[in-house]
Amino acid sequence: MNFVWVKILLLLLLICSNVAMGKTIKVPLTDIFPVKSLDLRCIDAKYELKLPIPERWKINSARLSFSYINSASLLKKNSQLVVRLNGTPLAQMKLDPNAPEGSAEINLPPLLLQAGYNNVTFGVSQHYATQCELPCVPELWTRLKLDQAFIEFDYQLKELPQKISQVASALFDEKSFVDNKVNIITQDRTDKVLSLVGGVASGIGIRFNFQPLEFTSLSQIQENSDNLLIGTKEFVESYLAQYDIEFDVSKPVVKIFPLPTKVYDEENGDYFRADKRHALIVISGITEKEIRLAADSFDILSLPFPDSSKMELYEFEIPDIKLYSGKNTLGTGVDYPFSKMDFTTHTFRGFAGSNKQINFRLPPDFLIKPNQYVKVKLNFAYGAGSRLDSVLNVLLNEKYIASIHLDDPRGGLISNYEIDLPTYLFKGGANSLSFQPVMTPLITENCSFVHTENLFLTLFDNSNLHFPDMPHQITMPRLDLMFVNGFPYTRWPDGYQAKIYIPQVNDQTVAAALNIMGLLGQKNGYPLLSMEITSTLPQKYDGELIVIGKISDLPKKLAEIAPLSVGEQYRVPYPVFKSSDDENTVAISTQDSEISLQKGILMQFQSPDVLGRSIVMLTAKSDETVEKLSQAVTRGGVQSNIKGDLVLIDFIQDENAEPESTKFNYATTAIKVGKSYITGKGGKISPIESIMVNNPNLYWGLIFGLIIIFAWLFYWILNRRRINRQNQAQ
Repeated sequence: MNFVWVKILLLLLLICSNVAMGKTIKVPLTDIFPVKSLDLRCIDAKYELKLPIPERWKINSARLSFSYINSASLLKKNSQLVVRLNGTPLAQMKLDPNAPEGSAEINLPPLLLQAGYNNVTFGVSQHYATQCELPCVPELWTRLKLDQAFIEFDYQLKELPQKISQVASALFDEKSFVDNKVNIITQDRTDKVLSLVGGVASGIGIRFNFQPLEFTSLSQIQENSDNLLIGTKEFVESYLAQYDIEFDVSKPVVKIFPLPTKVYDEENGDYFRADKRHALIVISGITEKEIRLAADSFDILSLPFPDSSKMELYEFEIPDIKLYSGKNTLGTGVDYPFSKMDFTTHTFRGFAGSNKQINFRLPPDFLIKPNQYVKVKLNFAYGAGSRLDSVLNVLLNEKYIASIHLDDPRGGLISNYEIDLPTYLFKGGANSLSFQPVMTPLITENCSFVHTENLFLTLFDNSNLHFPDMPHQITMPRLDLMFVNGFPYTRWPDGYQAKIYIPQVNDQTVAAALNIMGLLGQKNGYPLLSMEITSTLPQKYDGELIVIGKISDLPKKLAEIAPLSVGEQYRVPYPVFKSSDDENTVAISTQDSEISLQKGILMQFQSPDVLGRSIVMLTAKSDETVEKLSQAVTRGGVQSNIKGDLVLIDFIQDENAEPESTKFNYATTAIKVGKSYITGKGGKISPIESIMVNNPNLYWGLIFGLIIIFAWLFYWILNRRRINRQNQAQ
């Protein structure tokens, strides 16, 4: 009888263990894909989004919940909304004009959800008449409220193969949108070690691409998280020995282990079990130089190779880099084919083909000059039998800027169709160029058969984009640029001439510094191998600086010149009104007050050491809040609200989260209150240029003064000439 109970108990423990391995999450669709409410118009329309599934997930179930509203003019019997997953229809909803608002909960079969990006397609067929009807009248519409949609997953993590190649695919995966946490263990926290670890964090950030990522730097292995162990041979071997792992370091090495976790046993005491769902990655060498070789080699792993669990290193070479050569950044004086901007030859079909977009970046400090033009040369073909009012619309940053007339009913193959776009239409940082054809058939009379198969336009990927030569100069402060491509810290893609300064080194401030390094790596697309993390403030630093620490630890010479001066007393700028030149007029209040533990401050201002150099400061009342602030700025919703030179971020506990959860909602207040300054190529600017930018009235006064001086000189010369001629005449 006792044996039966033991078997039942073991079975229950096994079931509980399996349940514990699974996890259920419900996330807003906007946290996964940048989606918003949209209208599907005409008799036939569709919208497609990419649903990411991480490589290491095993999906047990998934469900999509969304709502919609349709036109009250539709016919219910032949108007419907269809949702497809990777081409397979999952659900059909009748569009009822008498009940135009609806909602749907759609199960997504795990068999159809593949690791990678899955196509979720919303398609409508909508009609207002049973016989003759126009294909695109205004009353044919259905709105999808995808910005209010949720998706629920029940999943568990797969066991990871013990291969270094997993680093570039499953381990640090850009398709993972939740629980992206990495703990980095080091033997000490000297400046050299912190700088090396910062480079590793930036390399990990690149692999996660745009997904939020949180680092910790704790001395013990963190369960349910991936961990890195970085240090010398002696440190690594002794550290692993306490987890009953034997490992001999004889040369620069990167090694992947299953994560050792502690298990309690009443009979045998504690022992360690391998958690194959998470990894422990060791980066080591005998000397400091060897550790740097192993770390730099790990940072640039971008291919699924090698397939062994250990990689021993002998040499490491990196390509030459140039200023302003970060991820997707275009230069000047060069023809860039669309194919180099991840655009493939695309065919648009139907009345209004889907919008096709090209994304690229420009150096944020490009100086826009009048009468300069960007040349867009398009190669495309379109079908015969389209009406004379058919066009190809061109949009820049979602604004209509040009339209190409498709005026030949015989169709055509067009090469090097040139569009000149003024440079002032572009912006420093991220830009998008979109193409959207609108094509109408020749025969559209009422009750006539409308043939649409001939309505196509193919845009070829050998079309190109050319920017003229443009100087580098921009007016700062601009905190938003840091969250576009890391400017100005990524002028050099490897972070050369940039530092992070931590006044007090502890678990929280180091984690905050690693979070910022990971963020800059994501924005830049290149590991920050030359950017330093230091606990010593340079006396005079000719570079870009980030200061991370609680208010009481900030150096006085920097805290006093920040937009919101902090210290024993606060000098708080309160905007009174905004003038016509978009500058805030502020009142300054000097006060003895407190800041909440649930608020962080982000600021940017000019370095007191070198004109044109920038300082960004992340600070709060406590080190724990500073760490939370560094996590907050990795969230896309927070980044989109950052601008100016002073940002206040409030942490609001998520009411829907579990009681012990650290998930927050964020309230962001951003303003510009400090002095403007300019920076140019390389980051330096002359004192004269700086004075002129900060004192525009002085600039115009000098111009007016020079005009008066030249006028007086001209008058004096003419007067002398007149006197001389009079003397000669006498």
